[in-house]
Amino acid sequence: MLSSLPALDLVLWAVTTLGGLLLFGLILDKQLDREFPFLTIYIGANLLQTALQLFFYQLYGFQSHVTYLAVWSSQAVIVTARALAACEFCHRVLGHYRGVWALAIRVLLAFGALVVGLTLAFSRDGFRYAVMTLEMASEAFIATIAVGTVLFARHYHAQMGQSALLLGLGFGLNSCLKILNDAFLSRYWRNYSGMWNEVAMVGFAGVLVLWVFAMRAAATEYVPRPELQPAEVYRVMAPHMNRKLAELNDQLVRLLKAVRQKP
Repeated sequence: MLSSLPALDLVLWAVTTLGGLLLFGLILDKQLDREFPFLTIYIGANLLQTALQLFFYQLYGFQSHVTYLAVWSSQAVIVTARALAACEFCHRVLGHYRGVWALAIRVLLAFGALVVGLTLAFSRDGFRYAVMTLEMASEAFIATIAVGTVLFARHYHAQMGQSALLLGLGFGLNSCLKILNDAFLSRYWRNYSGMWNEVAMVGFAGVLVLWVFAMRAAATEYVPRPELQPAEVYRVMAPHMNRKLAELNDQLVRLLKAVRQKP
């Protein structure tokens, strides 16, 4: 059955599988699975999905209803795992800043509710299109938090190492490409279905290369955590700052009144 696939598809499938194995082995070899548990789960789930596809395609063929359900169900799991890995990236960058993370997590939860709503709204078009809708909504979610995390980090001068930059770049590029790819597929199914899988594999192979370099950097780099003052210091400083702001406000009010009273 697999021999009936185009040679380019088989080559790209082999390349992405080898890339996934290299990344997964690198994470385990450098003992980074505790630092990146959801990324590790996501890459492992991708490899398991590849094995599952090979089994069902070879045993039941490409047009079997069993294959259809198995492949698209596994894709829903992959989409969820990828979203969790992206949230892990966000927490890795912003989690040390409690106030910033408190704001970021609220934005994530709000957008997550929107993702679920979009999925339910479009699920009437069939199981395959429901999963594609989930994927596009999830990728929009991932792209938003990847870009949002970088913007938050720049605004608050949060430390971002090379590994975080490469991870974020990979998530952002992967999501934008998948949104465009799925949008073309859902609109031009008959004309684009032959290219969809090839474009997806080429894009994912590039992302895997970025993530391999990210894991190599994570194994050696040191990103210092922010040093916060004891809570007592902030409790003493806050009333003093509020008092100074109130005095400044009173001075401005008096100045404005003086300006208005001038002839």
